[in-house]
Amino acid sequence: MRGNDELKPLRYVFKQKTTYPRSLFMISDGGIGTDCNVEEIYKLISDNVNNTRSHFFGIGASAERDKVIKLATCGKGCYEFAEENESFRHKVIGVLKKAIMPSL
Repeated sequence: MRGNDELKPLRYVFKQKTTYPRSLFMISDGGIGTDCNVEEIYKLISDNVNNTRSHFFGIGASAERDKVIKLATCGKGCYEFAEENESFRHKVIGVLKKAIMPSL
């Protein structure tokens, strides 16, 4: 399994300049792709934390919890996990409530 390729879409999003703070939400059902350098992803998110808070969701048992947590931490956002057949609605609402709170 190759995993997900988070680097390309993140580069695209961060190239889109904005004059106001924004929030990024990513949902992953697996691990980071083998072609990706996870440290590069952490750095990219950290380098853009001044204009983008990044929030992450891990779905299923294959979601790499430590990486999802570090991605959210680098992005000054929050994270949530859901197992298969578990309601995801209340978790999304919880993250959205936290995302609209002002960041310090």
